[in-house]
Amino acid sequence: MKLKILKSLVRRTPKLVKRLLEFFVAMPIGFLRIFIRKDPCLVFFLLGGRKGFSDNPKYFYLYLIQRRKKEKIPIRFFWIAFSEKVHRNLKRLGYPVIRFKDLFGKRMNLLLRGSWIISSGGKNFIFSFVLGYRVIFLWHGVGMKKIAFLTVRKHEEKGLSRIKKLLSWVFLDPQRFIPANVILVTSDFFYKVFKAALVTNKQTVFIIDNYPRNEALISSIAGEDIFAAKIPADVGEKIVVYAPTVRGRNWISEVFTFDNLHRLEKVLEKHNAVFIMKLHPWDYRLTISIRRYIKHRNTKRIILVDPSLDIYPLLRRTDVLISDYSSIWTDFLWVDKPIIHFAFDYKQWKQRDAFIFPLEIGYAGPVVSSFDELLKTLDEVLSGLDHYKIRRCALRRIFFKKPPMHASERIYQILLNKVFRKCR
Repeated sequence: MKLKILKSLVRRTPKLVKRLLEFFVAMPIGFLRIFIRKDPCLVFFLLGGRKGFSDNPKYFYLYLIQRRKKEKIPIRFFWIAFSEKVHRNLKRLGYPVIRFKDLFGKRMNLLLRGSWIISSGGKNFIFSFVLGYRVIFLWHGVGMKKIAFLTVRKHEEKGLSRIKKLLSWVFLDPQRFIPANVILVTSDFFYKVFKAALVTNKQTVFIIDNYPRNEALISSIAGEDIFAAKIPADVGEKIVVYAPTVRGRNWISEVFTFDNLHRLEKVLEKHNAVFIMKLHPWDYRLTISIRRYIKHRNTKRIILVDPSLDIYPLLRRTDVLISDYSSIWTDFLWVDKPIIHFAFDYKQWKQRDAFIFPLEIGYAGPVVSSFDELLKTLDEVLSGLDHYKIRRCALRRIFFKKPPMHASERIYQILLNKVFRKCR
């Protein structure tokens, strides 16, 4: 057990070193901020995963851009770009954007005076922990998996694992012990989940509404195509998207073999469909394998999209979603198209006590555990079989209290009334 913990610490060392460097660079700035008057209306947008331009912060940011064109708004906001490409493209469009590195250089005056970050959750280490920024969590999903404090298991309370847990919480997941100021949740059910999972206090504001990104599942949004996944127009009549949860090193190599992918191609050709694979950035081993297959076969039926790109505008056109325990399938309920749960490693996840609710209760479509079952079910669904419309509707009512249309508008008004009162 101790050897396993030590190996885990070694794997985390590069990230830990990076966090320590960030800590020592930002500490003097955090000290200076004590003596500088803050601007309560100065807000920075950033992703929990840092790189890219996607998720709920993207769509709330785009909403503010459009609102600012119609009227003067009291909030001054910037997107923090960790990528030169993101910075260049947003600047070309005239959008308010700052390079992260410039905040520690020529734009440090903004860093010293800012008050809020709007984030998808995750590792906002510099801003929330070191610089003392207040945080608005728009979060990044309401799937089946446990989050934050809910992931702590009894065996982690013993021995050397306490050191591992402390290092992980302080340098990798500071939101576990820093009280959140504002948290967006999508229903009363998830309010209880987040209340138990995150550190909150009496001042924490909970907003119960839909996610800004889910508006893109219903209708097009100005600017949604910026860093969004795109596919050629002539690849097929039907679109199947495969978007699994992150597994990293835990992918089972026998699942997506060349033989299985070749059999998948035959099903796709039968229905003139295309198979879009949206993997997590950490799933690099599977990504390499899929790229090799695509190059070897020169196929146009299977497309691997950049994991940093926004998939939500494409989901609006999607005919079938294949997922597992990822939060994406709960959002896809608003598209009201068939969902297949490809849960080939469900037993392992269940043994780890990883779920808020089991798949046996929360399924939104057929659950398959082997590639043979997946191909058979996909063939049936692409042929028009769909027995789960009523169930999807019922789950939608549990997971979401309000519809996605105008979610950003409602969230904005709540923030003005409860958070940015001094800015009005």
